[in-house]
Amino acid sequence: MEVEPLQDGLPDRYAFESDDSEDDVAANTYPGVTKRTARVKPAPVIEITWKTEQRQLASDQACVAIGQGGLFWVAGLELGDILVCLNVDGDTVVDIYETQGVVLAVVRFELPIDVMHGVASCLLSFICPKRMSVIDVYSAPAYISAKSRGDTDLPIRFLQTSTSTFKHAELRPFNPPNLILSTSAALMNLLETQGDTPGVLLLLPVPYIERSPPKRAEPTNISVSWTTDQMKRLCEAINSPLRWDGQRAQKTGSKTTVRAARRKDSDVYDMQMYI
Repeated sequence: MEVEPLQDGLPDRYAFESDDSEDDVAANTYPGVTKRTARVKPAPVIEITWKTEQRQLASDQACVAIGQGGLFWVAGLELGDILVCLNVDGDTVVDIYETQGVVLAVVRFELPIDVMHGVASCLLSFICPKRMSVIDVYSAPAYISAKSRGDTDLPIRFLQTSTSTFKHAELRPFNPPNLILSTSAALMNLLETQGDTPGVLLLLPVPYIERSPPKRAEPTNISVSWTTDQMKRLCEAINSPLRWDGQRAQKTGSKTTVRAARRKDSDVYDMQMYI
């Protein structure tokens, strides 16, 4: 290439774009190699469906039950009829009740990361609580703490928003670098960043390391239980008029894990959020 020595700038450079012939060469050289195209996953369709003639929630306090801890707590409550269902792509993943002045949302499925934020945002927009408690679990064996602890030291832990004034002498904070990997993380993130609604996340301990969130929604199975003392402390921390019955919870947990999703067809729909 000829260069003009008196030229002010560098000469123009030209790029030659490849054509389909290169793909043909690659296909002939490596016959086992196939050309892949990325599939764009459609955004989930999230919608609210009323199950009764009532069209408005009157309570200011809200509780959201998530994971095994949330479902075990809910199993000991007198719920009444389902008022509202939250559906993802036609499947009911959240049931909403209103009892004794409390709106109770029960998340009965483990959700994939790309669905968590949408479900959490839809819940908060629909309920519009003045204060919220979220019940979930954390992995005791995987919890990182500066203090040494024994196998029997499995406290209930809590995480709260900056506007919350929650205090409880027998509960311990959920501290960094530990992470929450469930829908409760999305809820707490939205409560902290979008508005001034005080929220507290109450975490019951489980004696195993939790798996990563699934790629598709899966029913939450109740495989553990907690002592009466632990549940008493949890109910005190929730500070609601809801009365928890231990015998009812044990019966419900022993009879069934959790009901299956309601499907539009006969196929089972297999459906990761950090703080």
